[in-house]
Amino acid sequence: MWDADRARLVLARDRAGVKPLYFYQQDGRFIFASEIKAILEHPAVSPEINEEALYHYLSFLTTPAPQTLFRDIQKLPAGHLLVIDRVKGAAYARCGLSIAEAETSAGHSARFSAPQIRNA
Repeated sequence: MWDADRARLVLARDRAGVKPLYFYQQDGRFIFASEIKAILEHPAVSPEINEEALYHYLSFLTTPAPQTLFRDIQKLPAGHLLVIDRVKGAAYARCGLSIAEAETSAGHSARFSAPQIRNA
């Protein structure tokens, strides 16, 4: 959902984790999709293997969120929301928290640096 007044994007993943949400954030670009292959179509994205995630996949037949088999592509954990703000950067948090709490909750969020997000 795009919030034009605050210039931020809010993405959410269902609590059961049925529908995936993948994202790539690098060099001022933010790309998201429900399938990794859509992200890999972008010319700026290289399909480098995430060796730690590959180990988990070969051991457990899954990769723990936010990891994927690709180094710079992450998946939003089930029941989480992702807030991307041009000024503050990006943060994700568990569902059940408000967007304001997601932006300020250090214990439940991962934060990316604001200068890396720009108009695409």
